[in-house]
Amino acid sequence: MKEEAIPTGSPLAMDLELQSRRAKANRGEGRQLRVQLPPSHRASKLRRSCPRPDFSWITGNLDAAHLKPVIRTATASWVCIILLVATKTQETMGQSSFLILISAFLSPPAEPFVAVFEREIANVLFVAVSFAWCCLAIVLSSLARKEFNKSATPHEIFSGRYIETGPTVICAVFLFIGTAFMLYSRARIGQGPYVIAPTLGCIVIDITLTVAHFYPYISYSTGISCVISFYFHSAAAIACSVLVFPETINAQFIKRFRGVFVPLSKAMRTQPGLFAAPTMSEDIDPDLFIKLVAQAEAALAPLAASSRLMKKDLSWGRFGSEDFSRLHELVRHMAVRANGMVFYFKIIGPQPGMPALSVLSTPWSTPSHSRPPSPTRSQGEATSASNSSVKSTGRHHSHRNNAHAHSSHHFFSTLRRHHTLHGHNQHHRSHHSPLTPSLSARHSLTFQVENAVGVFESQRYLNLEARFSHPSADDLFPRIMELLGESTGDLVACCADTLDHVVDWLGRMNKDRFWKLYGRKRGKSWEEAARGDQDAMMRLRRVLDDFLVRKRHLVLALYRSAVDPIHGGPPENQPPHLFLFQCYLYQYHLMSFSEHLWQFLNEMIRLEKTRHRSRFWLPVLPLRKIFIWSNWEPVDESLQHTQDEDPNIIQGIDPESQQLLDTPTRRNPDALPPANAFEAVGIVFYHAFSALGHGNAVFGFKAGVLSIILSLPVYIQSSSEFSYVNRSVWALIYGQLTISRFRGDTAFGWSSRVLATFLGGLAGTVMWYMSTGLGKGNAIGLAAVTAVCFPVFYFIRFNYAAQPMTLTIFIMTVGLVLGYSWQDTHDPTLSNAGRGVSVAWKRFVLVTIGVAVAFILSFLPPTTTIRRYLRMSCATTAEQLGQLYCDIVSSATSPDGPHREIITKDLIALRMKLRRSIALKQNVAYEFSLRGKWPEARYNTVNEIQMEIAYLLSHLKSVTEHLELSWARAFLKRTRFLEPEFQGDVLGVISMISFALRTGKPLPQVTPCPLLDRFATNFYGLNVFHQDDEADYGLPRTLTVETLENEQYLYFSVGVATAFGIITRLDRLMIATKELVGEQYHIHGLPVYIHKAKDVQ
Repeated sequence: MKEEAIPTGSPLAMDLELQSRRAKANRGEGRQLRVQLPPSHRASKLRRSCPRPDFSWITGNLDAAHLKPVIRTATASWVCIILLVATKTQETMGQSSFLILISAFLSPPAEPFVAVFEREIANVLFVAVSFAWCCLAIVLSSLARKEFNKSATPHEIFSGRYIETGPTVICAVFLFIGTAFMLYSRARIGQGPYVIAPTLGCIVIDITLTVAHFYPYISYSTGISCVISFYFHSAAAIACSVLVFPETINAQFIKRFRGVFVPLSKAMRTQPGLFAAPTMSEDIDPDLFIKLVAQAEAALAPLAASSRLMKKDLSWGRFGSEDFSRLHELVRHMAVRANGMVFYFKIIGPQPGMPALSVLSTPWSTPSHSRPPSPTRSQGEATSASNSSVKSTGRHHSHRNNAHAHSSHHFFSTLRRHHTLHGHNQHHRSHHSPLTPSLSARHSLTFQVENAVGVFESQRYLNLEARFSHPSADDLFPRIMELLGESTGDLVACCADTLDHVVDWLGRMNKDRFWKLYGRKRGKSWEEAARGDQDAMMRLRRVLDDFLVRKRHLVLALYRSAVDPIHGGPPENQPPHLFLFQCYLYQYHLMSFSEHLWQFLNEMIRLEKTRHRSRFWLPVLPLRKIFIWSNWEPVDESLQHTQDEDPNIIQGIDPESQQLLDTPTRRNPDALPPANAFEAVGIVFYHAFSALGHGNAVFGFKAGVLSIILSLPVYIQSSSEFSYVNRSVWALIYGQLTISRFRGDTAFGWSSRVLATFLGGLAGTVMWYMSTGLGKGNAIGLAAVTAVCFPVFYFIRFNYAAQPMTLTIFIMTVGLVLGYSWQDTHDPTLSNAGRGVSVAWKRFVLVTIGVAVAFILSFLPPTTTIRRYLRMSCATTAEQLGQLYCDIVSSATSPDGPHREIITKDLIALRMKLRRSIALKQNVAYEFSLRGKWPEARYNTVNEIQMEIAYLLSHLKSVTEHLELSWARAFLKRTRFLEPEFQGDVLGVISMISFALRTGKPLPQVTPCPLLDRFATNFYGLNVFHQDDEADYGLPRTLTVETLENEQYLYFSVGVATAFGIITRLDRLMIATKELVGEQYHIHGLPVYIHKAKDVQ
C-alpha cells in the first residue's frame, strides 16, 4: 500500500521517526518495523479514498428542456392512476385494469407528439392482432370441449374442475406460436418505434390464453379487459403529448441542432492553444479537442432520427422540414470536417526522444539519394529487441518525454508491440529455419502462449522504415507547427465566434412562434437580429477570403527555396514534403469547415428573410407512407430500450439502394437463376423455410419453448388453481421480458431485474401504506402520493446513467404493487394477490422464477453470445467499408457514379453501427465461458481501425469532389486507384478480412499486405507526376511555387495523404484480424520481398 507523505517537523512525523528509530535499535539496521499510522490519520485517509457521490446528473438536468418530458410523462401516468381509482373507469377496464399502469411505464410519452402517436398506433395494432389470435384460439378450443356449463361459479371455474385435455393443448399451442411470433418480431424489428408493441402483444396472449382453458364456455372477457386497459393508456399518452408541455419534432430538431454546435464551438476554442504551446513540452494535448468533436459527431445520430420524423410532423413555427433539410446536410459536413482536423493531430510526426520516424507517418518524406540497405535477419531481430521496451497503449499521448505524442498511432510501433507480446524473435527464427526438437517441445509445453502473427508483414515494414526517412525532420517540425498556427489562427477564432452566433440563433428561433410579429418593438428586434446575422456572415467571409488568398501560403516558407531554381539548395537539405501535406490536410479541413459554416449562415439569412411569420406545417409525406417504418432507417436513442440488433444489418443503409444494374451481384452457387414460374415459386418457398434457421427465428422458437415451460403449472389440473390464485402469469411475462438473443444480455437481465423488482417492491409498499395506512385504500391519498413520487421516478428514469429497462422494471414493479393492492381492496377476486407487502413478496418470487428459467434456458442450445454477435458485426461493417470504398472511387472517376448524398448517409450509418457495437459489449462480462477470456482489447482495436477508415473515406469523398478532371486523373494515377492489379489487392484484403471475421477461419500467413509496399512503389515527392510518367493530363510537369500555391494542388495533396491513411489502416486491420483469427498456410523459407522504388538503385 502506498503511504501518504507527512509534513516534516509535524508532531505526527516526529512520532513516526521515533518509532522507526526504536524499531531499528531493537531489530537491527537490516530489519525495519512497518510503522502504523494513528487511527485518526487512517480514518481521514480512508474518507479521502472513498469516492464521493456524483450528483451532477441531478444538477445538470434541472432545466426546462429536461423537466418538461418528466412532467409530461408523470402526468400521463398520474392520469392512468386516476382512471384506475375511479369506479366507473375501473369497472370498464375490468379485472386487468392494473395493465394500464404497465403500459404507462413501458411506453411513456416522453417524445414529441408525432413520435408518441407513431408508437401508440403500433401498440394499438399489435394488441388488436394479439387479441384476434386469442379469440381464434378460444373458438377452436371450444370446439374441442366436451362439457359446457355457463352457470359455473368463479370458484368452480378456477379450481380447475372444467380443465380438459383438448382445449388445454389448443391454448398451449396458440400460446407457443403467438409468443414466439411476437418475440421474433421484437428481435426482427430491433431498435425502432415498434419495439414496445410486441411486448404488449405478448402480455395480452399470456394473460388471455392462460385463463381461457378454465372456462367451460366461450369467454372473451379477459382479453377484452386487457385491450381496453392498453387502449385507455394510449389515449392518455396521446392526449398528454398534445396538452402537457407539447413538443414538436420541429422544436426537438432545433434542440438537437444545438447539441451539435455547442461542442463544435468549444472544440474550436481549444485550437489556438495547441499551436501556441511549446512544441517540445507536454502542453500539446489534443485530447479535449478530440473529445468535443466526438460529442458533436455522436449528436448527429439523434438528429438523424428527428430528421426522419420531420417529414411526418404537425407543427406551428417559422420553419418546416424542407427548410431544415439543407441545414442538416451542412451540419453533417461540418462534423466530418472537424474530424479531419482531429486526423491531423493523429498523423503529425514524432519528435526527438521518440523512436525512429515511422513509416505510417512518413510516406511522403524525401528519402536520401543513397538508399540504406534492407535490414538483414539479425538486424531485424536487433531492431525488434531494442524497441521491446517501447509500449504502445493505443492512445496518442502515451509518450510525453520531450516529444509530441504520435507513436501509438504508428503501424510500425503496433507491429513492435505484437512481437514483444508474442515472442517475435523465436518465431522469426522459426520462419526461416527448421524448428529444433527442444523448441517444439517448449511450444508444446507452453500451450497457453499464442504464436506471433503478422511476422511476414512486420519484416517488410522493417525494410520500408529504412527506405523512408529524413535527417532533418525533427528539427523542422517545430517551425512548420509555428507556421501552421500562424496561418490558421484568425480563421479558427472567427469560426468559434460564428459558431457561438449560430448557437444563439438556434436558441431564439422558436421563442416567438406563438406570437404574431406585430408592433414596432418586435419588428425592430428581428431587424437587429437579421443585421447581426449579416455581419457575422460578412466577417467570416472576409477572414476566409484572406486565408485563401494570403495566409494559407505562409506554410510554404520552408519550401520556396526548395522549388525555386534561383534559391535552391542541395537535394539533401530539401524539407520533407510530409510536413507540407500534413499542413495542407489541416488547412483543407479548416477551410472546408469554414465554407460550410458560411453556407449555413447564408441559409440562415435566407430563411430569416423568407419566413417572417409562424405558420402551421403539415406532413410532406403521402398518407400511405406516414405509418411505414423500415429497420434500415435511423431511430431515436430514447426508443431503443437496449433490444437486440441484427449483426447483419446496418440501420440507415438500405441494401436495395446499392443494387445497380451494372454492379456485380452475388450468385447462388448451388442453383442457376429460375427459368420458369415453378422454379420462381420454389425459390420463394426455399427462402421462407431457410429463414426459420436464422438467428431471429431460432430465438423466437426458443422464446416459445420458454413460454410453454413457465405456463405448465397453469395448464396442469393439479396445480392450476394454485398458479392462478398466485398470478404465476407474471413469471411467464418477466421470463419473456428477460430472454434475449444473446446469453450475456439474458444473464444481465436476470441480475438486474431481480434487483429492480426487489427495490421496486419496497418503494411500492412504502407508497401504498403512505397513501392508506392500514386501511383498504384511499383514492385521494393514492393520487396525492403518486403525484409527488412519479416525477421523481421519471427524472431518475430519463437522466440517471443506468440501463433503461432496469429502471423501467423498477417503476413497473411500483405500479403493479399499487394496482394489485387497489384492485384487491376495491374489486376482490379469487386471483388477486393481496395488498402491500403481500403483493410485493409474491411478485418478487414470481419474477425470480421467471428470470431464472430464462437464464438457464439461455445456456441450452441453440444459444447465441454477444461475442459472436460482435464478430459478425465487425464482419458486416468491414464488408460495408469495401462497398463504400468502391462507391467513392467510382464517384471520383465518373460524375454519373453513385449518388453522393446516399454515400454520405451510408457513411454516417456505418459510424453509428460501430458506436452501437461498442455499447453492446458491456454485457460480455456476464457470459460465462470455459474456453477463456474474451479478447476485448483486440476487438477494440478492430473497431477503432474501422472507425478511422470510415472517417477517412468521408474525407476522401469530400476532397475528390473538389478536384478538377485533370487533377482527379493525376490523383488516381498517383494513388494507383485505377490500376486493376492494385485494386485487386485492396479489395482482396477487405474481402479476406470480412470473411475471416464472419467465419472465424484463420487468414493466410502471406497476404497482399502490406499494401503500402505497392502503394509507394514509385517515389513522387512534391511532384505531381513521376519522371517516367508519359501522360500529364495538361498539368505542369515542372514543380514551381505557383504550383504549390495552386488550390487544386492542395486538394491533390490532401487526397494523396488521405488515400495513404486508408491503405495503412487496411494493413493495420489485417494484422488486428490476424490477432483474432490466427494464421494458416505456412511456407517454410519464404523470402521477404519488397518492391524497389524506380528512382532508388
